[in-house]
Amino acid sequence: MELCQTTDASKFTKAYTMYTWLLAKLLYNRKLGVVNGVTLMSHAQVSTKWHETTHTDPIEYLASHGKTWANLVADVTDKYNEMEEENNVLKVAVLLFTKDDYWAGADVATKNGNCAMFVRPVDHSVPADAMSAQKLIVIGGPATKHPNEVLLSGNNKYQTAAAVAKYLG
Repeated sequence: MELCQTTDASKFTKAYTMYTWLLAKLLYNRKLGVVNGVTLMSHAQVSTKWHETTHTDPIEYLASHGKTWANLVADVTDKYNEMEEENNVLKVAVLLFTKDDYWAGADVATKNGNCAMFVRPVDHSVPADAMSAQKLIVIGGPATKHPNEVLLSGNNKYQTAAAVAKYLG
C-alpha cells in the first residue's frame, strides 16, 4: 500500500487515517493480526526479506508529519482491535419473558436480521449475553434496565401481542 504525500497537515491527517484503516481492514478480513515485519511490512522490511526491490521507507516523510513507523504499526493495531471489538459485540438481542413468547420473538428477531434470542430463566433474571447487546428488545414481562431497551409488553398476552404487532408495523 502506498500513502499519498502532501505538505498540507489536514490532508495528511485524513490520508493517514484512511491508510491505517485500510491496512487494518485488509489484515482483519484475512484474520492475520498486526505483526510488525510479518503481516505488516515496510518497504525496507520487504527489501531486506526478499531482495526484489530497492524501495526505501518514507521515514522522513512520516517524520515531517510527526509520525514514525512505530506510530503507524500502533495505529494500525488500534484500528484492527476496534474492528475485532465491533464484530464481537452483539448488535441486537431479543429477550423473551418465557418460552411461550417465542411466537412473537421469532418475528421480531427476523425483522432485526435474525438476531440472537434469549429466554429469561425461571428466576426471571436477564442473561449476561443479552444485557451486553447494543440493543435489547424485551418481549413480555418487566423492563430490564438495559440502556437501549425496547419494551414490547403489556399486562397480559393480548396487550403484549398488540405491542409486538405495532412494533412490526
